[in-house]
Amino acid sequence: MKVQPDAAAAPTRTNSLPPKIQAELSAIVQKVGNLFSARITDISPSPNTTTPSPTPNAQTSATPSWRLIMSAEGLPQPLQTDIRTAQLPQDWLVGKVLQLQVTALGLKVVDALAPPQTEPAQALLATTLQTLSKWLPLQGDLRRNLEALVRLSSDTRLPRDLAQTLDKLNQALPTPPRVSEAGGLKQAIQQSGAGLERHLLRTLAENRTAAPDKSATPSGAEPRLLSVAPQDIKALLTVALGATLAQLNRLPDSPLPANWEQLVSWLTRQTAEQPGMATGGHPLQFPPPMGREGGRPPLPANLDAGEMLRALAQATARLHSHQLNALQQNLSAGPDQTGAQVWFVEVPVAAPRMDSIQMRFEKEQRNGAKDNKKSRWKIVLAFDLEGLGPMQSQVLYTEGTVSATFWAMEQKTLGLVTEELPRLRKGLQDWGLEVGDLAVRKGAPPTPSAPISRQLIDERA
Repeated sequence: MKVQPDAAAAPTRTNSLPPKIQAELSAIVQKVGNLFSARITDISPSPNTTTPSPTPNAQTSATPSWRLIMSAEGLPQPLQTDIRTAQLPQDWLVGKVLQLQVTALGLKVVDALAPPQTEPAQALLATTLQTLSKWLPLQGDLRRNLEALVRLSSDTRLPRDLAQTLDKLNQALPTPPRVSEAGGLKQAIQQSGAGLERHLLRTLAENRTAAPDKSATPSGAEPRLLSVAPQDIKALLTVALGATLAQLNRLPDSPLPANWEQLVSWLTRQTAEQPGMATGGHPLQFPPPMGREGGRPPLPANLDAGEMLRALAQATARLHSHQLNALQQNLSAGPDQTGAQVWFVEVPVAAPRMDSIQMRFEKEQRNGAKDNKKSRWKIVLAFDLEGLGPMQSQVLYTEGTVSATFWAMEQKTLGLVTEELPRLRKGLQDWGLEVGDLAVRKGAPPTPSAPISRQLIDERA
């Protein structure tokens, strides 16, 4: 079956389609009508085939050919079509909904539609909440688990591929000097795992455009993952977790899980018996209340296979839960429909004691504006660094004006921050920003009174 990507550019032709394709098109019209929507379920390069040219000078055989598989409500079988085009639109990815029309020349793409915003959005929210409810109890303290995994990276008893992945994880962890610089902090956020899936989709689209007839990445899920995101924390944890499960799969008598399905059930039982998190407050509040995460008893110096598996799984679940939590809050639009977006990021910091910086980014569109100049940004940073104690900052940015409030538990930390405020004000002004109030307060910030799904504290520090 033929698909025309651009009807306006398609020449008028008088030659008819083969009877088989005509019959298929007639069956589609009978079931779903002349105009219908179909969702892309698979895209892959198809071998170039020689087809009759509509004009003597046409050379369609030199044009790349793509094979699309789509599903449409009302059609019992998926649609498999070949499309010839020099370059597919970059947003034609799996999940994209296309508006198709049946014509005398085949199927024609009338418009590329976004999924409907009513029922599918509600279904996506329900699926996200259901998935989050499974992952949230499985998470463990990221700092504690990474600390143990870094020690394991030099264990000579580990299989070589697993040891190499853990060593890469150790090398990828940001250090205090790195996150203290703007460029280093930006890179640490990008490699924290918060945007891994988006990066994978963008790279897939770029590779598909650059090399439509051959794969631009290695075969196999794990090599492909590291080829795209070689220093991403979540990618490295995922690959290490997969290598551990593969190793356990070679031990038929092992009581430990040997695949991803068994892992979730096993970790659920393990977490119920030995909880790894004690955050206090609402489980979806991010960052959690200051001083509520409790002690951090270290894991044993020499982890056995079960302890290593749990450390890998809990660290991965921690980062995955942050993504799901932010997604469900973005999907849970408030009654004011402000169009706010949130992102949750946890950046580990490799120091003598493993630390992390928890970041919450909120972007709220104002008066229906689409440009960043009319947006209101709020950034919350929370950390408990050695020597400083629990600390949190809230920064507000609106139309070129920035203000901030810093909270700390330790009196000496309050003094250090107060001493740095003049330099901070000057640095912000040197960037061309108008600086509002910069305040330092002892204790913890007030608990948000808004529902946890819409934690937009309407205050200016």
